[in-house]
Amino acid sequence: MFEMGWAMSVVPGLPKTELVRSGMESGIEYSSRISSSMVGFASTRRTSAEFSFERVGSGVMLVGVRGEIDLFSAPDFRDYVCTRTSPEGQFILDMSKVDFIGTAGLAVLDTVHTRNIRDGRTWAIICGRPVYRLLRAAGQETVYPCFASVDSALGAWHDRTA
Repeated sequence: MFEMGWAMSVVPGLPKTELVRSGMESGIEYSSRISSSMVGFASTRRTSAEFSFERVGSGVMLVGVRGEIDLFSAPDFRDYVCTRTSPEGQFILDMSKVDFIGTAGLAVLDTVHTRNIRDGRTWAIICGRPVYRLLRAAGQETVYPCFASVDSALGAWHDRTA
């Protein structure tokens, strides 16, 4: 079962606004571009990060991240992820399409991990090479529930409950 979600693009240097369904850019500190299409991510040349979410299966929320997680996009990354998770159910953070992640992104991952542990939520992170390299450099590759793909995370959860 797939449920329609949102995609969000963060454009550094432009004003920040609420999520807009029309997909138009406007605002006050960063500009957020929203698209109701889950077929692809919204794209612009100036975009540093794009976010999407969808429900996959029963009680599993998938949040996708694409682009660069840096000092400019990390606050929006944190806000996007934290507002898309619910205390019940399972949560997958797909970072396989992240091109760059800096230490500001690592702080966000720590916040997400701490919240999921506190709330007793089962979660997984799909690591692309840049994310895994940062976790390894920080000595934290075994701290987070890392998987190679969404299917491998879902399979591990299924095996645990079977």
